[in-house]
Amino acid sequence: MTPTFDLYQRSADFLWTDRHIARQMLAFHLDPANDAASRNERTIDDTVGWIHESIPAGSSVLDLGCGPGLYAERLARLGHSVTGIDISRNSISYAKRSARKLGLDIRYRAGSYLRDLGCGAQDVAICVYCDFGALTPGEQAAFLRNVSRTLKPGGTLVFDVFTEALSAAKTPSKGWEYCESGGFWSARPHYVLHECRHFAEAKAWGTRNVIIDSRGSREFITWDTMYTEERVAAQLAEHGFAVEEIKRDLIRKNSFTSEDVLFVRARAGAR
Repeated sequence: MTPTFDLYQRSADFLWTDRHIARQMLAFHLDPANDAASRNERTIDDTVGWIHESIPAGSSVLDLGCGPGLYAERLARLGHSVTGIDISRNSISYAKRSARKLGLDIRYRAGSYLRDLGCGAQDVAICVYCDFGALTPGEQAAFLRNVSRTLKPGGTLVFDVFTEALSAAKTPSKGWEYCESGGFWSARPHYVLHECRHFAEAKAWGTRNVIIDSRGSREFITWDTMYTEERVAAQLAEHGFAVEEIKRDLIRKNSFTSEDVLFVRARAGAR
């Protein structure tokens, strides 16, 4: 555990690659009424419908952070050629099994979208559920460079970010608890040391959880950065993207976090 908790600090441990936590996250993904890892089914359907109507028929679509394939499967059924990439091998294994069972020709690969995507030129790239704001500024730049290199000239990037309304749904806090029978963070009895900080100057919230059990200690830090329409447009412009549409009405009411989200559709420039 690091003694400090600074803006955009990263932890050595990662939610999506921890063996136990990855199983819990997959269960949340697959719960149609739960917004914790994937949004509820009605919101997913609304989002996919908007994406489908915004892109040409039969587009090649790259789903970045695809999870177990909830968006990829819907887009494939609508006639698009879909490739999914996710850092969680657990989610990718499930997505592959599900695609085979459904007879869908979706290409899945475990890997990070912050590295070379290695999937050929694509018409469309999507990254859904506010992943962009969970990245540090350096990671965001790497993400946009990778997407720009992968998209065909004039290709489409679709992603979403939280607005400043997120601050109304979060509260700075610090504390601990003991879980005697195991739970989300560990299958063993464990302590959870929790801290949530607001870095107002960056419009960012950081959450740190330190887990202590018989395996030792592990630290998980996550980030949420908030955006205005002007801020996201300016950041995209730095990487050659032009905003074509921003939607605010795709998110159904939920109890997990803020419903005030900007869905952004941007056009990649010629290289």
